[in-house]
Amino acid sequence: MSIAMVHAKKFGRRDYAFMCARARSMMASLLPVRDLRQIESYTSLSQIVDFLMDSDYAPVLGRYLKDGQSVNEVERGINAYFFNQVDRMASGFKYTIAQLGPIILSQWECHNTKVVLRAVMREGHARSAGQALAPIGSFAKISRNDLDAVCSVADVCALLLAHNIKTADHLQKGLEIYKSNNDPLVIEREIDKHYYESMQSGSPLLTNSRDSRILKPLVQFLIDIANIRMATRFINQRVPEELAQALYVPGGTLDYRRFLALMQADAIEALYDALKGHPVEPGLQDGMFAFITQKNPSIFERRFDKIEITYKKKLALIHPLSFATPLYFLILARNQMINLRVLVRGIAFQIPLGRLREELIYV
Repeated sequence: MSIAMVHAKKFGRRDYAFMCARARSMMASLLPVRDLRQIESYTSLSQIVDFLMDSDYAPVLGRYLKDGQSVNEVERGINAYFFNQVDRMASGFKYTIAQLGPIILSQWECHNTKVVLRAVMREGHARSAGQALAPIGSFAKISRNDLDAVCSVADVCALLLAHNIKTADHLQKGLEIYKSNNDPLVIEREIDKHYYESMQSGSPLLTNSRDSRILKPLVQFLIDIANIRMATRFINQRVPEELAQALYVPGGTLDYRRFLALMQADAIEALYDALKGHPVEPGLQDGMFAFITQKNPSIFERRFDKIEITYKKKLALIHPLSFATPLYFLILARNQMINLRVLVRGIAFQIPLGRLREELIYV
């Protein structure tokens, strides 16, 4: 047995105990449901700001607020608070369980790559991407001047390669597929695959047997959610098989034949029937009636978030001394960020509370 293996066996449990204790302590710092309910009752943006400035958000939020207290400033402060939490968790892995850090960081590499790509394809430059980027991992080193120089998708690839960001290969592959079907979603789909491959490739490096047991079903579940999310975007559109194949992510329990049936479903009822018995079924059932009245596929997005939260909560309860606990904290923190942004924007623009609650998930 090597010295490294002896060290892992001797200190691995201590490392996991430290990281899981950190995650649980950070969970305790999240806003309780009663606070979010209180924010629901507010009628102005200034009331929300006053509330957050009396909480743990104050040091971060204060850096973004100017005299006007605009919606964008408050949202950027809320985002920055969340990204600080992600960075704190990822840096903790760096000094304890190094092989788990890339699993967290790869998700945000994909997010940031898509942010820059969308800006370039929409506006012809990446200057507007800076405010939406998560300053995590290698992207934290990208300056405003770097973004100002990006004016094409080729420039995006060059930027990624210059900073050794691993989504570059998937972006280049997505561009090749894009040439044949002209749908930008196929590029983003190839970028998503980087995240799932990063999780799968981390499996042989895991020294904790609990992680090794739960990683494969977790990745399969996340891939299934990604594929079913995609299918809900194309309800009633009967997607051509060539495009469906480009949008399919392999590796889940949902095989391509079943995915194609979902992509060619002619009604939400047909899609729901095709997923009978799958763990996402309750989320689809919850959103089905709202979709029938509103005809808006985005109604399912937060339902899928809730399904993922529930799944990770179950993993964290069954395997408390595993990477499931930090992952559960991170999805709770992300959910709080989304809840606060929904409340900020909804209250500032006087959107009816009933409509807002369709986007809120209280855990």
